[in-house]
Amino acid sequence: MPRRVVPVDDTLRFAAGWRLALDHVPVELHPVLPGGPPDDPAASDDAIAVDIVRARDLVSLGVAFTGCELVTGDDLPPAIRPRDGIDDARLYVDHAFQHGFERAVYETPAPVPDPSTGAPVTPEEQEQDRLNDPESPYHSPAYTADPPGTTVTAPVEWRPARTSRLVFAVPSGLEIEFSSAGILAAVRHLDLVVHPLASPGDAPTVGRIDTGSGLVVIDPDIIHIGDGLVLALHETGPVIATATRDLLRTNPAPDLSTTAGRRIHSRNLRRARQVLARATPTIAPRTRIPDNSIFRPGGGLVPDLPDIRISRRKLSRPPTPSETAIEAPYRLVISPSAEGRFAHAPAPVGAQDDPLHVELWHSRLAQVPTTEGGLPDERNGTRRIVRALWARDRDWVGDDWKSSDKDTDDTFALSHVVDDSSTRGPGVRGSLDRFDRHMLVRQTAETWLDEDDDPIAPVPVGAQALWLSSLGAWLDLHGAWTTKPYSLAGMGALLAWDHVAPMGRDQFVRVVYPGYLYPFGHQTALVKITERKMKTLTNSVAGLYQRMFLVIGERRRPFTRRDLPFGQVDIRPLVSPVIDPPGNTEGNSQANWFWPTVGGQRFAFTINTLDAQGRPVRLHTPLMWVAEAFNETADRKKVDEAYAKDPDRK
Repeated sequence: MPRRVVPVDDTLRFAAGWRLALDHVPVELHPVLPGGPPDDPAASDDAIAVDIVRARDLVSLGVAFTGCELVTGDDLPPAIRPRDGIDDARLYVDHAFQHGFERAVYETPAPVPDPSTGAPVTPEEQEQDRLNDPESPYHSPAYTADPPGTTVTAPVEWRPARTSRLVFAVPSGLEIEFSSAGILAAVRHLDLVVHPLASPGDAPTVGRIDTGSGLVVIDPDIIHIGDGLVLALHETGPVIATATRDLLRTNPAPDLSTTAGRRIHSRNLRRARQVLARATPTIAPRTRIPDNSIFRPGGGLVPDLPDIRISRRKLSRPPTPSETAIEAPYRLVISPSAEGRFAHAPAPVGAQDDPLHVELWHSRLAQVPTTEGGLPDERNGTRRIVRALWARDRDWVGDDWKSSDKDTDDTFALSHVVDDSSTRGPGVRGSLDRFDRHMLVRQTAETWLDEDDDPIAPVPVGAQALWLSSLGAWLDLHGAWTTKPYSLAGMGALLAWDHVAPMGRDQFVRVVYPGYLYPFGHQTALVKITERKMKTLTNSVAGLYQRMFLVIGERRRPFTRRDLPFGQVDIRPLVSPVIDPPGNTEGNSQANWFWPTVGGQRFAFTINTLDAQGRPVRLHTPLMWVAEAFNETADRKKVDEAYAKDPDRK
């Protein structure tokens, strides 16, 4: 029998997975989707849709082909192939939800004993104190939501993520056997179709915070030349650039209102002329030189130079239905690069010693094969990466997320705040909050501009494991970033992120935020860990518990300032006890600054110092934690004033 095209009856189509039925969702919960939801090619009239369900190893997939036809005949099994003249045939593989959001209980430290009686403060006394005293530490969200000793009890608040989709390109001339095993076998050899920002890259090794030396160093290779410009003397030649805020903090421009400042400026100009007489400078991108400046290209000192390309931000958008999109973790849409492949068994795999015991079918993220036509490479962990392309929290805030973090207020929908607004999240504490997800997209896929308007290159997340199955995803993701470029531009950033979740249930999640201890400036990370634990011997529930603590990355700082009585400051302990979670207001928030407290009382650090004569001095005093991104002049003034008027200042 010759090969022939078989018409597909539309009534036999199957649509799998969770769908967002906006007709059944209250209007106030609708995401902001300009132009409405995009059309789904997998649901088009010419799509061939089929459900792959295999009970033995729990395969459950929704599969659709577009631009293809079903053929039979020649005594061969039925097959799918691209139609003649079609070069964009696609295979869509829909997985059920791969992750779920689960409520986490905060491990609130035990209350500090009442200093007047020495007796512990009971939960009833905490509540009475909170009602009677507006300044009570028990107004903290941890005390109102999760008192000390709280354990997870069933049922637990939980929400599923949305469906995940893998999209593959089907090349011309390829025939795919139209069977469960045939389709699964073919998927291993097809190229992924991904979001434009899902670019390849290497897994990160380690991030970095700017530890500094505590010394104010004036760079002798920077010459202030007026009009907010500097001449930087690099090894590759002189560069005219705009003086950055960071530079001006350590190397201020001469004050032209004074005689001394004008004398220094004249000396700088003479030196700049000498330099430019020997070498032609380049002009840094986005440097604006006034028309009346002697350093204007074509003005005499500097020859005409070609136009400089202007850097622009590259911001993300939600993946379309025609692009690979995996929602895991909850509300965070990730994707491998086009180098990614998925490896799995096309047929059920039984145990060697007992074929009746069959492993759960799962599809593992891998890389392009090392040989032509070979199976995906599962050994190359360096290039096995994912990028966070979208945070669904952005769907409800329009274009507000495109602004700098400083352009928003405390009620901004992408903050760390845990509230009960159904449009902003589940309303309970979880492993990641809205702002965590927003920052992961910013740092792994998008290109933002630093304080000098230079692009900050995104760094992907290393995927030690990303396995998809009908029971949820296995996640073993690890990211690390250098945060200073974001912080100097007033944008929050994550120093590190680790996420381990078997079968779509979080097991261990670590998020690290950069900051420093005020007033001495020791670089200190705020660490948030969410971990699954069983805390009771009977009727125990394996639930999520969260804790936060500080890790000092810069134990010792030397000082040479004459207005500071100490030449060196050491701070201990390097790791604090579990602290009470920060609140939601300025001066008590991880977005700006807060006083770390334990059990409602400020935690006293041990400070070992050396005075100007080298004599040791020991202090015990609370210190403020300040977010690294809270660094504008007005921000620092607020911190200075808050510390100066606080009674704990010593």
